[in-house]
Amino acid sequence: MVHLAGIIDDTLIAKEKWSHFTKITAPKIEGAWNLHCLTRHKPLDFFLLFSSASSLSGMVGQANYVAAHSFIDILAHYRHSQGLPGLSINWNPWSEVGHAATTDYGHQALERTASQGIESIRVIPGLEILAKLLFQPEVSQVGVMPTDWSKLLQVDPTLSKFALFSELTESQDYDTEESNNHNQEKLQELTLVAESDRESLLITHLRDIVATVLRSNQSDLDIKQPLNLMGVDSLLAVELRNRVQVELGIELPIVKFLEGLSISNLATEINQQIIGIAADNNGQLSPVNVHKQERIKGTL
Repeated sequence: MVHLAGIIDDTLIAKEKWSHFTKITAPKIEGAWNLHCLTRHKPLDFFLLFSSASSLSGMVGQANYVAAHSFIDILAHYRHSQGLPGLSINWNPWSEVGHAATTDYGHQALERTASQGIESIRVIPGLEILAKLLFQPEVSQVGVMPTDWSKLLQVDPTLSKFALFSELTESQDYDTEESNNHNQEKLQELTLVAESDRESLLITHLRDIVATVLRSNQSDLDIKQPLNLMGVDSLLAVELRNRVQVELGIELPIVKFLEGLSISNLATEINQQIIGIAADNNGQLSPVNVHKQERIKGTL
């Protein structure tokens, strides 16, 4: 018995409606449970559930999708507890078949995840992995997630804090403490820039970050246009937030990148945070050394 059905339709959880949530979760939850109920008294060789890597790592905008796959992961464990066959495989996206391979949104998602170090799965290697896993009755859940962890950590350093990925990320050439120190240095440098110059510097830097995330040219970006109208969806917003954190040392809520702010608005938001941080640390902004300021302008 094999369960492959599923639907993807990203929505921020704050905007999620129950009718939409159940529409996305039904193929996985109701479909898998019905198959379980109808076959639990039958002598099956296997009960295979195609799950997603997102139910292990989480994904902004995919609460419905993650919940659906989390259910079938648990169902596989439940079946094992009842002495029944059950295997849930948490796959990375497949590159030649399925949603990611057959829709424009899927193609864009594959390009984006590949740039982050998340590798897609080709059909032949995927089937070879499936063949090795299918008849291992002791296994109830396994993740098939080919990933360049070092590359992914550069984009999303927070993964190093996940207990689930701790052993994987510990072996990578990535120093969380060094990264935090780097972020603090970036932030300190920005506090040394005169307030009148800082916002324009931030706009320039943010424009570069957004262009990188959108795989476009800086010259094509209007700093007054809302990011969501530029094409920044929930997945891109995560990458954008992480890059801002890494390159500017500033943490912003993910909603800031999805609520219609522009590059210019974000620069203002970040500038206000820097003013507040500097005031908290020193009571006022640090005095500006002219030579230091000019050096910073050339490096940001």
